[in-house]
Amino acid sequence: MVNILKLQADLDDNTNIGTAVVIDDIGQCKGILNSGSYLRILTQNIRSINKNFDGLTVLLQQLEIEQDIIILTECWLSKVNLLPTLPNYNRFNTKRNLNKNDGVVMFIRKSLQVKVIVPQNTKELTCLVACLKDTNIIGIYRPPEFTNLDNFTHSLEFILQDFTQNNLILMGDLNIDIKDGCNAARCDSYLEITAMYGLTATHNFLTTDKSCLDHCLVKTKLPISTIVCQTTLTDHACVIVSLSQKNIIGKSTITFNKKIDYDSVIKQLKSIEWNILLKDLNANDATDTFLAIVMTALDSNTTYIKFSARKRNIKPWITPGLIRCMKHRDRLHSKLRKDPNNVILKISYVRYRNTCRKVLNTVKQMYYRNKLNQNKSKPKIQWDCVREICYLNKDKQTSAEILTLKTSPKESLDYANEYFAGIGAELANNIIQRTQTTEDKLLRMIQNSRNCCGSFYLNPTDKYEVILVSQDAGAELAKVSLDCVKKMSLEPDIMKRYFAWELEDSETNRQYIFCLGNNSGYIDDNGYIVKDKLLQVVGPHKAKVDAVVEECNKPKYTDKYEAVFRRVMCFKENSGLELRVA
Repeated sequence: MVNILKLQADLDDNTNIGTAVVIDDIGQCKGILNSGSYLRILTQNIRSINKNFDGLTVLLQQLEIEQDIIILTECWLSKVNLLPTLPNYNRFNTKRNLNKNDGVVMFIRKSLQVKVIVPQNTKELTCLVACLKDTNIIGIYRPPEFTNLDNFTHSLEFILQDFTQNNLILMGDLNIDIKDGCNAARCDSYLEITAMYGLTATHNFLTTDKSCLDHCLVKTKLPISTIVCQTTLTDHACVIVSLSQKNIIGKSTITFNKKIDYDSVIKQLKSIEWNILLKDLNANDATDTFLAIVMTALDSNTTYIKFSARKRNIKPWITPGLIRCMKHRDRLHSKLRKDPNNVILKISYVRYRNTCRKVLNTVKQMYYRNKLNQNKSKPKIQWDCVREICYLNKDKQTSAEILTLKTSPKESLDYANEYFAGIGAELANNIIQRTQTTEDKLLRMIQNSRNCCGSFYLNPTDKYEVILVSQDAGAELAKVSLDCVKKMSLEPDIMKRYFAWELEDSETNRQYIFCLGNNSGYIDDNGYIVKDKLLQVVGPHKAKVDAVVEECNKPKYTDKYEAVFRRVMCFKENSGLELRVA
């Protein structure tokens, strides 16, 4: 363990940077991190959350201590459609991406009372700020492509000035090397800005092969310890911080396994005199007595075993064999770091790492495939499985806060309803003020169209839609359409538009357009189809159309417009030509 408390000689009494240590095995964290009420924060450059999230879950499984906040950087959020979830954690992420590999994601334990802020108007960085009772945690990522740090330092200063009152922790991948012996001016300007706001680095260990890029800077007087753990998830190490916070840490999620000694239960039940149940004349009372005896026997022979986080599966598909496989991979990685020139060891590690990654994906896919196949007849379980695969399990958020806007729930609801009811009036007032006019002048500017179809846009009717509707609806369609014709006051221009059809010959694919409107000349004054004029349009189908028109003109109707409609419909049905509205 490396003790860097000696650096405090150059600092004031308001800062504590604690102790820091670098380890090769994630399983060693339990013996180093303090037990009790501590806020534990883990940050990891994940380099695509889609690709490496399964590996992250295995890494968290190997930790024996549950993390309160998990900060992931370089998440490639621009390539992510559905963000993964972790049980018992709330998820937060940045929305703005500076490049394809940008993005910060925070997982925060549900028992923590926290407010997450996404700073706006920042340049060359993305970050999230988790605000607890008296501690602020900034998860940050700075893409390496920006070589000039001026915009970055200005944005960082803009963020820090709003969160200096409480304990402050800044963690993430800054892509600025602060290792010992680094004399770069860009490093100095960055550390000067953070020092102005009381932040001090808790470690300067290498988090990649040759650089210290994943930082942890704090401003606190509370006990704190830092661990830099070399992992195989990416080429970046993960950084874990443990900060004493007795007053803000909620109760951790503790899992108990219930174990019932059934042999003892049976033995105890055999020793009971059951005749007492027969003496009770009331069947309900006898049933209650029986259940009480059985439950007492079960409770007295039940023990609860507490499971540590290491023995508890974060994901159901993570098996003990899979964890052993990951541990062996980590040991090979540790050996390779100590002997990087060993070619045989490097080949062995790379092959084993790739095999582990393939096995990890295969085990996960097989688990969900088997779960879906086993529940083919249970759609509810199948949909739960689909939501789990696609990370669609969202926590239901209650609207209890809306009831506390005023002194009573009724007043709170009235206040909320009044706000939403006044949105329209407020918009109208804003329009009048912006245009410097009155309501009467605005009304006179509106051109009122008498054509009802001009009041909104409709897509053109599809040919096949008309055919299907006319075939399926039959006589009922004719009845409804006739009612529509009568309601339109039977104006000549409406009749002309209404009875405008386009005919298509299915054999020759030639199209013919004719109009049966009142002023078209194809309908006489008595409502009969004029055969000669119609045939001039239809042309090649003279013999067929001649017979159809003669058949359609046979029935007599008392109403002229009904006659027009019926004969047009008859012509459409008997001509053998497909119709669509022109």
